[in-house]
Amino acid sequence: MVALSTLFVNALSQVASFNSPFAHPPTTTLALPEGWSYQNCYQHSESRHALSVKVYSGSENSLSSCAAKCDNAGFAFAGAVSGQECWCGNALANAELDTCAEPCSGDSSEICGDSNRISVLSKWSTSSPATTVTPSKRAKRTTLAQRHHASMHKKRVTGYQSYGCYVDSTSRVLPIASTSSTSMTTSNCQSFCASQSPSLPYFGTENGNECWCGNALPSSSFAANPGDCSTPCTGNAGTTCGGGWRLNVFGPTVQWTNLGCYVDQAARTLNGLSFSSNAMTPALCQQSCSGFAYAGTEDQDQCFCGNSLTVSTTSTGCTQSCSGDSTQLCGGGWAMNIYQSLNPPTTTTTTTTTPSSTVTKTLGWATLGCYGDQASRTLAGSSYTDSAMTPALCQQKCSGYTYAGTEYQTECYCGNSMTASVTSTACTLTCGGDSSQICGGSWAISIYRSSSSATTTTSSSPTPTSATSLGCYADQAARTLSGASFTDPAMTPSLCQTNLDEQYPDVYGMLLRLWWRFNKDMRRQLGHQCLSNDRDDDDDDDDDKLCANKYRISIDVWLMGRTYADWTNDIQLAAAQNIDAFALNMGIDSWQPARMQDAYNAASALSSQGINFKMFVSFDMSSFNCGSTGAIISTLQQFANHPAQLKTPAGEMWVSSFDGGSCSMWQSTLNSVGVSYRFVPAFFNDLSGATLKSQQPSIGGDFLWNGGWPSGGTPILWDNDNYRIQNDGLNRAAGDIYMTSVSPWFFVHLNSGRNFIYDFDNWLYVERWEMMHDQRSLVDAVEIISWNDWGESHYISPVDPLTEDIPSGAYYATPQFDHTGFLYMTGYYASYYKTGNRPTVTADKIFMWGRTQPAGLYLGSDPIGPVQNAGWVGDTLFVVLFATSSGTLTVTQGGTSWSAAVVAGPNKLSNPLVPTSSVTAVLTRNGQTVFTFSAPLVYAQGGSSEYNFNGISASGP
Repeated sequence: MVALSTLFVNALSQVASFNSPFAHPPTTTLALPEGWSYQNCYQHSESRHALSVKVYSGSENSLSSCAAKCDNAGFAFAGAVSGQECWCGNALANAELDTCAEPCSGDSSEICGDSNRISVLSKWSTSSPATTVTPSKRAKRTTLAQRHHASMHKKRVTGYQSYGCYVDSTSRVLPIASTSSTSMTTSNCQSFCASQSPSLPYFGTENGNECWCGNALPSSSFAANPGDCSTPCTGNAGTTCGGGWRLNVFGPTVQWTNLGCYVDQAARTLNGLSFSSNAMTPALCQQSCSGFAYAGTEDQDQCFCGNSLTVSTTSTGCTQSCSGDSTQLCGGGWAMNIYQSLNPPTTTTTTTTTPSSTVTKTLGWATLGCYGDQASRTLAGSSYTDSAMTPALCQQKCSGYTYAGTEYQTECYCGNSMTASVTSTACTLTCGGDSSQICGGSWAISIYRSSSSATTTTSSSPTPTSATSLGCYADQAARTLSGASFTDPAMTPSLCQTNLDEQYPDVYGMLLRLWWRFNKDMRRQLGHQCLSNDRDDDDDDDDDKLCANKYRISIDVWLMGRTYADWTNDIQLAAAQNIDAFALNMGIDSWQPARMQDAYNAASALSSQGINFKMFVSFDMSSFNCGSTGAIISTLQQFANHPAQLKTPAGEMWVSSFDGGSCSMWQSTLNSVGVSYRFVPAFFNDLSGATLKSQQPSIGGDFLWNGGWPSGGTPILWDNDNYRIQNDGLNRAAGDIYMTSVSPWFFVHLNSGRNFIYDFDNWLYVERWEMMHDQRSLVDAVEIISWNDWGESHYISPVDPLTEDIPSGAYYATPQFDHTGFLYMTGYYASYYKTGNRPTVTADKIFMWGRTQPAGLYLGSDPIGPVQNAGWVGDTLFVVLFATSSGTLTVTQGGTSWSAAVVAGPNKLSNPLVPTSSVTAVLTRNGQTVFTFSAPLVYAQGGSSEYNFNGISASGP
């Protein structure tokens, strides 16, 4: 995935320290926007831009005015060229240090680059002194983008490499030894840690005068902005020694060996951390994967890290040159050049434990399975690390606790409660002390539960108590056996008995999805509903059919201007793309029930053509209010028994809302409808103090409406969904539903004061769908946002120029800004999510999308003003090719052409936007042209009086 935060990070690898001999700093103190500082002078030419967007050229240029312009537009870098030009960007590319000497046209006391040279400033926040800083609660593990971000902040120390700037806390990243000095330098800290007995290989400087040491790579710590580690060393003011609760970390240099080219897959051959960079090289990827056993480059600009290979199939597809060095190879489409660390850092313990030859096992421990871990820890009691870690050793350490958990090969955690209970599939790493056993994974913990704290020594597993089969019984939401439970892909009656024998010696049962196939006849008789942990991923077709209703896809629809004929056409388009239902976004207006009746009736009529399409009501509480109980009841009663009403397999009426989480009327109102219902609203309540279910007992589900876009200018992650699942309080086993969202775009620019974009880069629509597949065991339904919300630009239906429902002022929603490319790829990804299997591509088809204006464009004539968050997005053409087999795709943008090898299935490609009136794609295979497809994807760097960051998509042939 290519992310702006990643691009921003990659730029830092080129930023030298401020006292570089090449730098020509300004001659006066600069009046810069908050957080900005001067960086250095770099080469910058027409063929190799250091920054990507030229915003103005004039006689009033200065470093201060240029930084202000870029800051207002949301960019992280600003630069002045030839005295009078101002450039902005989110990445510093092709940057080579040089000397700048041209005075600024608007302030001769400042230096504004030179001919083919640029004076660069950047925006970074710095920490306050440690005496005034309170370490914040760790919100999440660093992404690789952040880890790479930190690792680029270099200090030259012989024999060691920098791991970057990290957040420190009272528990300390490097806790073994420490010192402070009024003459602290990085070298002095290295010497101090090396002098310890035994020598400590990891060291870090903090707060200018502190030195901290450890014997382990801080793999579970959190990267900070490099600018946070900006406090001058007390022994050398020309270098930096961390900051307030910020630690510059150093460790041994890692060497790598090339293993060759391997096949990648959707589940990833290296499934640790990942990032993308337009400056990718094998060395950059290896440096970023410090602390992992493997590093891999793919598709020119992608890097993946991991501690094990999930597949080991070699490939011949590593034919693409690196985006940062065309003389080297960086994998190919679904092909990865993999490197193995020759000296991977190991995690050692601060206390020495030597397991005896006879395993010490704590009796009474039941395997609960694999769960996601988090920064605040799923098991928040004691913790240990040991290079000889095994489950038995961890259980011994956790004697006296209810739970024990192993993680990341060598870590052990204990606790008396689980702060989170989200299952995971990432427990794939072998134990440091026994490679035949699993000890969790990266932020995944293998958890065990104890019923006794007494320990004994045994040389074998306990013998199960003899048991008699009582036969087959029906289970229920409240559970026929309501004590402990666990799942295991290797389940047998003996294994179930062994694990539960000591806790429940009289009776135990086996409830495991992989065994449900044996009593499917009983499940039919009982009207079985799929539980949330049923992945439907076995080979039992009947079992899959029984659970087919679990995975539903709906789409948000606005009612204005829709006629019966419109609904009929809309339903046919949506159903053809594996969409199951329309969520009718209803307001208080009196005309809306009639339009909804048209929608329901059109869906019902189409059932005679074999189209089984449904509707459900979503009350827009920005139009309704908490007192609108009568209108809500009458609307639901109008459609409760309509044949097109969406219902759960249990016959419950599906109801939703947009907001309304502060209303106390929901339970009494919905109960007054007189039918059974399943309320799955999009509430925006604060969940930090109480679960959503405890705040709103009427809910039978939870809909994360804003899950379809990243939070800020970062790649889209599972974090927001994960937080929601952990805190909504749903009972998935009882039928509660978790629904989340997918969306291709979000841009609004209206006089109402709504003027912003969300980050829709990085093939957002595709990446989010792939995430739905990967997390399908946790997601019961997906809602696409939206079908026809023109004002917010996230529509995927065709734009009718005669439609009445485009908001006044939304000039950017026209047929030119077509989004049906997103619609026509939905069918593939919807099937991928529903079935768990990638559909076979039966016809070659290409999808392309991009914007018409650069993100850094400044238009003083626009009365609304610059678009907020413009710095979150890059200027990129995105391409997805569905190929029936391998070939070569050549794309021409204006006078620029580029080619890429493609493989069977979906291929994700991208390239910077260049001025053009059209884009042409040619697919060739075995020397023959398969198709030539051209689309009017216009991109211009000026010539407009108003901002339009809506996108144009196209698909063909």
